[in-house]
Amino acid sequence: MKRDVALEIAGRGLSHAYIISGPPGPDRDNLVRRLCAAYVCTGREKPCFVCSGCRKAAEGIHPDIVTVGLSDRDIGVDDVRALRASAYIRPNEAARKVYVLLRAQFMKAPAQNAMLKLLEDGPSYAAFLLVVENEGMLLSTIRSRCELIRMDADADCTPPDPDIVEAAGELAGRMLGDSELALMRFCAGAGKWERNRLAAVLDAAVSALRDGMDQGADVKKTLDSLEQVKCVRGALDYNMSAGQAAGWLCAKVWAGKRRPFIKEVAT
Repeated sequence: MKRDVALEIAGRGLSHAYIISGPPGPDRDNLVRRLCAAYVCTGREKPCFVCSGCRKAAEGIHPDIVTVGLSDRDIGVDDVRALRASAYIRPNEAARKVYVLLRAQFMKAPAQNAMLKLLEDGPSYAAFLLVVENEGMLLSTIRSRCELIRMDADADCTPPDPDIVEAAGELAGRMLGDSELALMRFCAGAGKWERNRLAAVLDAAVSALRDGMDQGADVKKTLDSLEQVKCVRGALDYNMSAGQAAGWLCAKVWAGKRRPFIKEVAT
């Protein structure tokens, strides 16, 4: 059964617009494909890769997924106006209609301004993925109306610390799991670490969460977790202590889950 779009947004579902920023390559392409599948998926866990919508998205034949900018020509204002006219035609099959804009950073200012109007006033069922190498080339007004997913190139060839990788995987698993008590216990221990160790674990947790999304983890839950980890990781750069950061992360995840854990503690 197709999900109601208004209920999906009210329940902190997928955003209506993402900027996916990073170097071209399979990681970025895979993320775009997974997001497209999640928008048109009719399964309970999105994307399920089993329903008709997911299968068509994987094969590149879903009628409600439209890719703009396949040629080397920059996306112009006429292209955006045509996209706007298309966006107001309701989806053929899915609850959402998805537009993937490749090389979106090369849109000139008039095209970006036309796109801004669509991001602000477009139909509720329309979703937009702006794929760029550098989000800084987009107008600030465009960036402010989209959620940013930055996929940084990994220039560090130093082998990862196995203990850091293990802790990051444990953190990612507990954030995506259903046990608030398990997460609380992890964060209580992490609060006693040195600040640099917690920062390294949070950095590695970002990679662990992205890897999990490639391997079938729930897209919405993973994106929420990525946002929470990145927010707390940024706070560590401003001299927040490990204890404060770990406690804040735990509180942010609890708020996102929005369900009590009293029964679990009682058992």
